[in-house]
Amino acid sequence: MVHVRQSKAIKNITKKKYLMHTTLIIPAYNEENNINNTLSKVIKIVDRVILVDNCSEDKTILNAQKYDVIILKHKVNIGKSNSMKTGCELAIKLGTDLIAFMDADGQHEPSDLEKLINEIKTKKNLDMVVGVRNYLKMPITRLIGTKILSLVTNIFYQSEMKDIQSGLRVFNSKIYNDIIWDSTGSSHYFADAEITTIALSKKIPFSTIPIETIFNDKFKGMDIFQGLRLVLHLIFWRIIK
Repeated sequence: MVHVRQSKAIKNITKKKYLMHTTLIIPAYNEENNINNTLSKVIKIVDRVILVDNCSEDKTILNAQKYDVIILKHKVNIGKSNSMKTGCELAIKLGTDLIAFMDADGQHEPSDLEKLINEIKTKKNLDMVVGVRNYLKMPITRLIGTKILSLVTNIFYQSEMKDIQSGLRVFNSKIYNDIIWDSTGSSHYFADAEITTIALSKKIPFSTIPIETIFNDKFKGMDIFQGLRLVLHLIFWRIIK
């Protein structure tokens, strides 16, 4: 179940829908310390923001209500992957042209989001742009994991990807059904990687852009066991997709 908070952003949809082109989807869970800073900057960059709250237990929604954004609230925690789908389904229903994903925890610079949007708008043959984080600024454990995942991906998908899990990306809404992901669950973050591998398998035209690397929370992200599961998923996806 999803509860939609009525805001100026959603009340004005009918009047503004032909003027809106880019929708940013931000999945969030207990981000009261970061959501203000994130929303205050991104609302100046995109036409519409959809915040999908995954049953937060803090003041995430209360803080988000200060901004002209659409807020969707899951009544149970169904994970980031499904939150991304919730946001996409509404964005497409509202007739958006471009869909962007960005994490709520402040690890992405809004200026980088703007770069990705400009890239896909100016390059007519692109359907997706993915931000690639700087290896040199990653904590050592994240660096090792990212390199291993990239190596496996490049071997099995014959690619040159450096960051398959980046949460910052923009894509044309028309390819949503082509990149729809199966990843689910509340304890992992596999959807970003799966979207990347689907794009590689289906040869969807996309490019990558270097972005800043910011880690505000050292305790978030995958542990070694989830990393191993993702490696197995990368191989499995290659076989079935």
